[in-house]
Amino acid sequence: MDLFLAGTDTTSTVMNWIILFFALNQNVQEKARDILKSAKNPHHIPYVRACIYEAMRLSPIATVPPARQASSDIWFGEYIIPKGTCILFNLYSPHHDKAYWGDDVDSFRPERLLDATGAELDPGKIERLAPFGFGISTFI
Repeated sequence: MDLFLAGTDTTSTVMNWIILFFALNQNVQEKARDILKSAKNPHHIPYVRACIYEAMRLSPIATVPPARQASSDIWFGEYIIPKGTCILFNLYSPHHDKAYWGDDVDSFRPERLLDATGAELDPGKIERLAPFGFGISTFI
């Protein structure tokens, strides 16, 4: 039952953020609506998917996901993380990194997640997103 409730809660939270971002960005909402109306393949709607990803980038479900524990000694750059160390991730920082996302990092701009042609999602940018955290229990 907990898993079911967690899944519905995260979905409704993401939908609430998307509704808010659409309300605040009418031009994006209109473009997404037009794309959905004219889509020949409802499974291939990169701009609409970019809207969802952008909402999750700006407002991740878990800004500090559950802690992890190092299962072995790990080198991270010049630092060693000893086995058994509690590790916390801050998802706000990588999702709001101006060096990567641009100076308008706090603006809702789904286009930033599309490739250079603007026709497809950019896999490299999608890979940088972690709205639910990291690791094997990312969605649980």
